[in-house]
Amino acid sequence: MSASTKVHCHPKATLCAYSNCSQLLTLFSLMLIQVYLSTRRGSWIIKRVSDNGLPFDCAHFTRFENYLYSVLPINIVNSIHERRLNQQFDHELYGLKPAHRFTAQQPTASDDLPNRIIAGNVIVKTDIRRLNGQSVEFVDGSVADNIDAIICATGYLFGFPFIDHKAFEVKDNEVNLYKYVFPPDISPSTIAVIGCIQPVGGIMPISEMQSRWVARVLKVSLHLLLIII
Repeated sequence: MSASTKVHCHPKATLCAYSNCSQLLTLFSLMLIQVYLSTRRGSWIIKRVSDNGLPFDCAHFTRFENYLYSVLPINIVNSIHERRLNQQFDHELYGLKPAHRFTAQQPTASDDLPNRIIAGNVIVKTDIRRLNGQSVEFVDGSVADNIDAIICATGYLFGFPFIDHKAFEVKDNEVNLYKYVFPPDISPSTIAVIGCIQPVGGIMPISEMQSRWVARVLKVSLHLLLIII
């Protein structure tokens, strides 16, 4: 959905969201008569507000926990995280428990989704089998009628199709960037990529630091030191 896209919601409309789009779900569930969440494999849900009212990353992404998880077996790490999340709400009871362990995929951050589910504003469904007019049939055999809109939040393909240069060729879902910013095959450095990272924690502070560095490089106040081994 582009920044210019407008969604006009009738107060009696019914929405079916395919896969994971928790922010839109919680928003639309306050506006529409019914919202369905169709998920193929579920997801672990983390809350942004964690212990003592602290942001989740500030409360748990600490040096101590990082060291602890580095020395513990991965199964124990997964069990610790999953037990903590299930103490907030039982993922299996809510129909969201995934087959994969916690560290296998990115979790979903949402404070409101469990509340919307328990209130009945959001109904969790299995994968979609077929569409028939305004009806949606799910893999478990159930059918939702009078569906006015479907949002397919099924992910995206990583790449740079708008740049015709071998430096931005993606292989195995990775692109060769110095410090995850500058393509080393382009000299002088006249192009940079901001935010092409997957950090443990917030992406915006890191993107801001990358932007500051890029600005200095483009102003020729800083020279890149490329070491080719």
